[in-house]
Amino acid sequence: MLLAGVSLYCAPMVSIGKHVGLHVEADLEIKSLSNITMAVDKDNVRGDVVFQFRPGLDFVLFEESSRFEFALGAKRSFIHFLEETDFNDEPWDLGVQTGYNGDLFGVGVFWSNKEVLQNIDFERNGNARLENDIVHSNLENLGFKFHIAFSPKTGLRSGMTWNDTDYESFNDLQSMTLPIDLFYKITPKLDSSIGYRYRMNRSLGVSESTKYKDHYLNLSLLGHVTAKTDLQMVVGYQNRDSNNQVIAQGQAHSLATNIQLKYMPTEKLHLNTGLFRDFSVGSKEGASIEVTSANAGFDIFFSEAVVLGTNIQVLHSKYSTGRKDLGANGGVTLKVQPRRSHWDFRSSYRYDWNEFKASGKTLDYKNHNFALGTSYRY
Repeated sequence: MLLAGVSLYCAPMVSIGKHVGLHVEADLEIKSLSNITMAVDKDNVRGDVVFQFRPGLDFVLFEESSRFEFALGAKRSFIHFLEETDFNDEPWDLGVQTGYNGDLFGVGVFWSNKEVLQNIDFERNGNARLENDIVHSNLENLGFKFHIAFSPKTGLRSGMTWNDTDYESFNDLQSMTLPIDLFYKITPKLDSSIGYRYRMNRSLGVSESTKYKDHYLNLSLLGHVTAKTDLQMVVGYQNRDSNNQVIAQGQAHSLATNIQLKYMPTEKLHLNTGLFRDFSVGSKEGASIEVTSANAGFDIFFSEAVVLGTNIQVLHSKYSTGRKDLGANGGVTLKVQPRRSHWDFRSSYRYDWNEFKASGKTLDYKNHNFALGTSYRY
C-alpha cells in the first residue's frame, strides 16, 4: 500500500544494526497507448509512446520484527511523451506507515500523497475524462486502524480513513470512512464479522459543495474456506443521504457488496472472480453514482520465477443525473522474477472501452495499452 508497484523484497542496501535498513529501488517502463486523452471524437484521438522512470528510497525500522513496523518511502516519476511533450511531468509518490501488531492488540497509522496522471496510471483509472487533455490529480490518504481481541476467537476492528482528491480541472473530492467490525474466528484462517460503516463524501464545487452520508450494515467472511479456496466477501445494505436534492435526488438505498474468490485447482493454476457494488461520487458535477462491476481471470505459475496473469472486468455506472456508463477492460501480464535477484521484468497488454450518453448522444472511447517494464529493489 505504501509503495504500490514494488513486488520485490530483499535485504536492504544499507543496514544499520539488526532492524534499521535503507532500500533503493527503481522502475523503468515503456508504454504505447492508442488514445492518451480517452478522446471520443476520432479526429481528436492521439496515440503516443510514453517513457517512465521512477526511482525511490524506502527507509525501514524493525524489518525483522513480527510485531513492530515503520516504513518511510519516497518516489518520483519522470514521465516523457515521445510526441505530445506538453504532457511531460514529474509526479511524486510519498508515504509513511507505522504500527504494532500484537495478539491482543494492534494499531497502525498511515499517510500517503501521490500525484497522478489519471490516463497513464491505470490503477487510478476512474470516471474523470477530458477530451483533449490528460487528467491530473493529487491523492492524499491518511488514517489509523486498530484491533482488540476479547478472546482467542473474538474481537473488534475499527479505525478511520481520510481521502482527499484534488483535481486540476474538476470538483475536488473528500471522503471520511469510519468502520467498526465485531469478528469471530471460525477457524485459525477464516474470520467472520458483523459490521457498520459510516462514510462521508463531499464534492467541492466552485460555488457550492455536495455532501453525502452513507450508512452501511454488512456481514463478512474472510480467509481460507478450503485448502484450495480463498474468499473475501463483504455483503450488506447501504443508505445514502445528501444535502443536494437536485444532483443527488434525495435518499438512495442499495445492496452493497465486495466479493473476491480465488480457487486453486493446482499449484500452477489459480482462478479468480469477483463482484463489486457501491456508491461513488462524480468528479465533474458531484453527482451520486451507483457502481457495479464484475471481474474474472486466472494466473499460471510456470515456475517460481515466471507467472502469466489475466483479468477482464465489466463496469456499469448509474448517475443520479440520469447518465449511464458501460465499460470494460481486460489484459494479460507476463512477469519474470529470477530467484535471489534484485530485478523483475514484465510485459503486458491492456484494452479499455467505455460508452456513455451525453447531450443526447451515445459516445465511447477505446484505448490499447502495450507496456514493457523492469523493477529493481535492493
